[in-house]
Amino acid sequence: MGVFVRNRMTHFSLAFLCSEFSKEREKAKARGDFHKLREKQQIEEDLRGYLDWITQAEDIDPEGEERRHDEQKHGTYLALRRQRRRRRH
Repeated sequence: MGVFVRNRMTHFSLAFLCSEFSKEREKAKARGDFHKLREKQQIEEDLRGYLDWITQAEDIDPEGEERRHDEQKHGTYLALRRQRRRRRH
């Protein structure tokens, strides 16, 4: 009788562990999917910012005044982009 009880306890323990590992695997997959989606969104956001910057650069004043202003905005854009990257890592 003792061997039967021990075998059943071992079986239940293994079943429980398998269930817990399965849950952890699902959580890890969900985290990976979330990070992939977030990375894709970040790339799209960066692209929109870059395209906005390019569009503004097309309207540069030939005298250079607007160019200096755009360069300042671009510097701010790059600083924000670096800050976002640091937060991601």
